[in-house]
Amino acid sequence: MSELNRHLLYKSLWADLSWMGLQATLISNADHMYLFADTHQYDDTSQKSENLTDVVNVTFIDRSGRRIPVKGKVGDNILHLAHENGIELEGACLSWSIQQQGVCKRWRRLAYDKGLWKDVNLTPYKVNSRILWHLVRHYLGGTLRTLRVKGVLHSVKKHESLTEALLLEIGKRCPNLSELRLIEMNLRGISYECLPPSLLSLELTHCEIPLQWFRVAAVSNRTRVPPQIKNLEVDNVPNFSDQHLQNLASRTALKVLILSGTYRVTDSGIEKSVASLSEVVHLKLHGCNISDDSLRHIARHLTQLRTLDLTNFCSMTDAGLTCLGGLRSLQSLCFEYCDQITVEKLLAVCTGLPSLNKLNLNGNLYSEGDLHRIRQSLPNCTVTNDFPDMDSMATI
Repeated sequence: MSELNRHLLYKSLWADLSWMGLQATLISNADHMYLFADTHQYDDTSQKSENLTDVVNVTFIDRSGRRIPVKGKVGDNILHLAHENGIELEGACLSWSIQQQGVCKRWRRLAYDKGLWKDVNLTPYKVNSRILWHLVRHYLGGTLRTLRVKGVLHSVKKHESLTEALLLEIGKRCPNLSELRLIEMNLRGISYECLPPSLLSLELTHCEIPLQWFRVAAVSNRTRVPPQIKNLEVDNVPNFSDQHLQNLASRTALKVLILSGTYRVTDSGIEKSVASLSEVVHLKLHGCNISDDSLRHIARHLTQLRTLDLTNFCSMTDAGLTCLGGLRSLQSLCFEYCDQITVEKLLAVCTGLPSLNKLNLNGNLYSEGDLHRIRQSLPNCTVTNDFPDMDSMATI
């Protein structure tokens, strides 16, 4: 689908969503017409005779500033509505709109084609539960694979974005949903068991979760099947702690674990969890409160690791680095901004990793001679030593 077609499709969708609770305002002049939306309420008389969900209030504003309110129905052509109510508009604009009428109807039908709704990204918008319910009931279905939603956690108006009922409905209507990304969501009132059972990948960014969120319920609800998450990414979720990690590790066999900005995860949490995380192949620990002890436990239990990212692990020393020498399956290592390790120990460990093909040393000060020695000692490995600017560091 071209970028223009995608734009038109989303335009048709959001026009449809606006009919749920927005008032359309058309401003006309000699050259252009503008359609604006604002909050409105239906009057009592219209509720008696027409379905609320089918009626929309439209206000036309002519060149003199006179406001002309009329009523229409969902799907009405805006300029035909003006013509039926005796409102004069420029002929060129009306002619153009009539020519496009067929196209608009096709795009509207296309927007309702659930086969196109496979990867839905709503993160450019802050949506509440009302809009999400509308999407679930009219657009999302069995073809949905990935869903990304941004809530209103940091908004002045604390509207709900997700509810347990909504998540359960998504699980019923979208049985093939495998990836869910939630941004700025308040999940404190939502049970983990309410997540769609088909989920394999879960990303939480700037969210709030309850302390016992991943814990297996003492009294299980047999009608709810909890998801078996394989990939978990937690980014800047301040209350994610050792307890969350232990609960999660005990209930699902993770393959990918990415923890970023989770300062409540400590050596104790890593020690108590890694034995149940033996199937992890991709691990990132950034912003955790850990030391060389964690690396010792990781090297002992996570023997299948292929990718290890320790960005900004400033407390790692040569002793911790030595522990990684036994991870023979490692293909990629990231020691970005890890400035406490020596070149000699780095070479001693990395030359003993037969599958290593990528080594990230960005942000570490090495001389040209040291870099040349590292690259010569690792001929089959891509070694990088760049210095990202501070803006890019904020997104790591």
